[in-house]
Amino acid sequence: EEEQDPMNPVVLKVGEFELKKFYFDSLYATHDKYYYLSYGAITQSEYFDIVVDAVEDYAVTLKKAQEGGFTITAEEEETIKSDTEAQWEHIRQEFLRRVNSSITDPDEIEKEFARLFEVDTGYTPEVYRQCLDESMHNRMLIKKLLDSETEGVEPTDEQVRAYIDLQVNSLSQETFSAFAAQYA
Repeated sequence: EEEQDPMNPVVLKVGEFELKKFYFDSLYATHDKYYYLSYGAITQSEYFDIVVDAVEDYAVTLKKAQEGGFTITAEEEETIKSDTEAQWEHIRQEFLRRVNSSITDPDEIEKEFARLFEVDTGYTPEVYRQCLDESMHNRMLIKKLLDSETEGVEPTDEQVRAYIDLQVNSLSQETFSAFAAQYA
């Protein structure tokens, strides 16, 4: 059996598919219902259930994409590499701004950057970059699956209007401002 990475262990299995901590953390921190939790409108347990459902959806979709034989072309690989590098550089600059300005030695700046990064994220910069790269690859595979599932689907004008109406209605009920007004 493969040895687990203690910094990014498997936290959920769906059949043979294993979801690692990085993806769970990412979905946990970015789910639109997080505001409900932070304002006390839902309990930690209720929020966890919401996130687990989202994680399971992600895991099943990714598994289907992987099993569907979707591959990433050399051109897409270059796009992923470029996007990953741009995201990493943005994150890196944000953390470098937090390094005490009295530290001037480049090696010490890097050490402090790595320390701050691990304290805040729970990951070393190296592990985080690997996870970010893998995440970008997974997103591309999922996009290819979803594109293949919707290829040739031409909604009617009526269906488009109904969808927009539904989204506007849902958003007006689900937006943070509507939520805050209700629970403030």
